[in-house]
Amino acid sequence: MKAYTKRLGELQQKILKHMFECTAETDNPNHIARELGIKQPTVYESVLLLMKDHYLKAEQKHKRGPKLLILTDKGAAAAVLLGIDINEIQSYEKRRNSNLVTEAFTYYGKIITTPEKRMLIFQKSMMYAIKNNIFEGGHFRSLTPEEEREFPKYIMREYMNSLGPTTNITSLKEFVDRYHLDKDFMKENLLRQKELIATLLKQLDE
Repeated sequence: MKAYTKRLGELQQKILKHMFECTAETDNPNHIARELGIKQPTVYESVLLLMKDHYLKAEQKHKRGPKLLILTDKGAAAAVLLGIDINEIQSYEKRRNSNLVTEAFTYYGKIITTPEKRMLIFQKSMMYAIKNNIFEGGHFRSLTPEEEREFPKYIMREYMNSLGPTTNITSLKEFVDRYHLDKDFMKENLLRQKELIATLLKQLDE
């Protein structure tokens, strides 16, 4: 994850982190420059680069009001890789009345019951999204059929790698217990797959 963050300049990283840490109502280059103690033209240049690469965007909530800098999904994903935790993201979303990447974290919460592992997989998923450019104008786009197949495999591989080998597991119960998986969530998804398979088999018989 650190390898990716090297693509962003030091000031760009500070700006993305600042977006989460600052609770001021107005967030613009002038405000960021004052908070970080850096000259405004330098901050403005970095902000423009972040906007060009769709990490940030400017939004005007009121017709005559000032334009505010806000994070895109891509910007939030990058901030996760820089060490911003889920509580800071949720706090930001509440302040800005936005919905960034927490849906993914909620999803993993239904599968993975160990908090530290949940955060690790959340970070891995954000890394995957950025490396594979799963964004359109800075916001999450719909996955292609191939991505829909590969992404869950990648997440499961990373989760299993974080917990060690599975060679000594001999039953589904051991598997669920070993990886702290939510049984009800797994059961629900298996039932959905069962229904899909039954439908496909019926179509083959027609």
